[in-house]
Amino acid sequence: MTSMPGACCPGKTDVKILSIGGQRIGITHVDEIIERALQMEDAGDEELKAFLISQIKIYNYVPSIVEKEYAEAALQELLRIKDTRSRR
Repeated sequence: MTSMPGACCPGKTDVKILSIGGQRIGITHVDEIIERALQMEDAGDEELKAFLISQIKIYNYVPSIVEKEYAEAALQELLRIKDTRSRR
């Protein structure tokens, strides 16, 4: 998952590239959304996915046919970050 600062457009938000359905998709505000989701310590995967997709859709166009894939990709990124932090 790659993060690209808005270097071409100063003041623009970062875009994180996630693999969704075999495609590399740029999503804005993912890092902020994941940070908020990490505060939901007692939430299960389904609750986290519902939160993640609801927040992602505020800032990004998400075709309804692939909402589940977006939610799963965001959850996997959240779990990756959580795992990385726990190893510190």
